[in-house]
Amino acid sequence: MDFLYYFFLSFVFASAGCLIYFYLRHRHKLKKLTSETKTDKKKDISSRESLFTALSACLGTGNIIGIGIMVVAFGPGTIFWLWIQALLGLIFKYFEAFFTVLHRNKNHNGESLGGPMFYIESAAGPKKGRFFGSFYALLVIFLALTAGNMIQANAVSTILEVNLGINIFITSFALSVLVFLVIRGGIKGIVSYLNKILPFMLITYVLACIILLYLNRAQLPQAVQIIFTDAFSGRALAGGSLFIVVKYGILRGTFTNEAGIGFGAIAHGASHNQNPHKEGLIASLGTVIDTLFVCTLTALVLLSSQFILIENGGVVIDPEISGNIITNLVFIDGLHGFGFAIITISIILFGFASILGWFYYGEVAVYYIFKNKNKKIFAFLFSLLIFFSAFIGYQLLWEINDYINTGLLFINATALIILASRYFRKKI
Repeated sequence: MDFLYYFFLSFVFASAGCLIYFYLRHRHKLKKLTSETKTDKKKDISSRESLFTALSACLGTGNIIGIGIMVVAFGPGTIFWLWIQALLGLIFKYFEAFFTVLHRNKNHNGESLGGPMFYIESAAGPKKGRFFGSFYALLVIFLALTAGNMIQANAVSTILEVNLGINIFITSFALSVLVFLVIRGGIKGIVSYLNKILPFMLITYVLACIILLYLNRAQLPQAVQIIFTDAFSGRALAGGSLFIVVKYGILRGTFTNEAGIGFGAIAHGASHNQNPHKEGLIASLGTVIDTLFVCTLTALVLLSSQFILIENGGVVIDPEISGNIITNLVFIDGLHGFGFAIITISIILFGFASILGWFYYGEVAVYYIFKNKNKKIFAFLFSLLIFFSAFIGYQLLWEINDYINTGLLFINATALIILASRYFRKKI
């Protein structure tokens, strides 16, 4: 299994290098291309709204709880490799949105639809394209029904049980009903909701992190230092394994910003922007906000707290403190009642917004395969499985997510490189 991950990591770096070369060589031509698909401002959404939709799926509980799990289980060095993945992810995000704008379609209502399945079909050609596009779409549907919604729902239910004593089954049921009510409004209803809550929850969480960093500013230099030292040694927690540190830094980065696996491109496919270059730049901004900003703030808050002691080039963490609750403990300890409110509300809103973003991804994948059929069945099943997240451990969900994301990245990155190579030969 380690061999597969060695190959996976090598493929990530190699494919990113190819796309960077392509961008640098043709950046002037890229700016001149426009989409031939006509859009409708009344039916489609703006670039800002598509960014918010993509961010909602990225800015889930992975930015709060996921970082805690990663640091506790695999050490602070994973944060460095998270940054490396994010920097490489900028080029992936750019070309995912770029080719999505060039290769998108319309649904029966005249709304623009796009995403990797559409440009994968173009990359693979008329004979095999539909097969590979459908295979990708099936994996997106599976992830939307499992890791996409259940990880978020499980995290929200767990925190509410720990902080407020609310039974995990009650929370899961309430989330299931609320999600079903919101998604009945379609993409416009989802975007309307996300436009209202995303700026509020992002600003509030960031301000709370900045306050905590100021309160623990004396520990901040060593927190930054341990990220870099552990990144190349793996001494802190990962049993001395540098490979484990790199592996999980890259994998968790792929989960949190979705760069390379292409999910964010589905949101940008709904934009009425017909300039692929501009949409690509806007998509790249999502990775900066999600990973290089929010995830970094969470990591520094954890590493500068009293719950993680940095000693002799390593870290000491109470074995009774699990990764899925450490961020919660840090906020409550540092900000008391205010921290309790912030972390509880943030996880609820981040998780709920991420679930909605994932529903849209799954809905577009369903449309790609079945056209206008089975949309109501998918919506019902999506909502129902949120309730069943209470019965499944989060570690199993993370493992499912890692394996499928690895496969999706191979398919998506290969399609991007094929399309890029055709551009070299002026066939796009």
